[in-house]
Amino acid sequence: MAQAAFAPEPAPQPTEPSFDVLRWWDEPWTAQLALDLLPETNGPKVEVLSGSVVVTPHAGIDHQSVERELPCLLHRAARRAGLWVYPEINVVSGRDLFIPDVAVLRSSGGGR
Repeated sequence: MAQAAFAPEPAPQPTEPSFDVLRWWDEPWTAQLALDLLPETNGPKVEVLSGSVVVTPHAGIDHQSVERELPCLLHRAARRAGLWVYPEINVVSGRDLFIPDVAVLRSSGGGR
């Protein structure tokens, strides 16, 4: 009986979070899967939208300047209203994962 000349190896399961998982994962992504398998990074944003991973480069200097100042200004007003302001946090909505520039929450996100 003849054997195939090429037999693909099973996809390795990473022991630590790694972007290598993007090469072999062929199922729809969920927010929880991305949080479990992908590494935290200060580089590109990695989000999940409708089952797909979306990677965007780090923002430019002008964007970063506004992104640094705006949460500080919003923080004061939000605390007076009983709200919490956070820059660039993971926000899970259903099966999607977003990382907005600024998020305003009704309760503290501390420890989550």
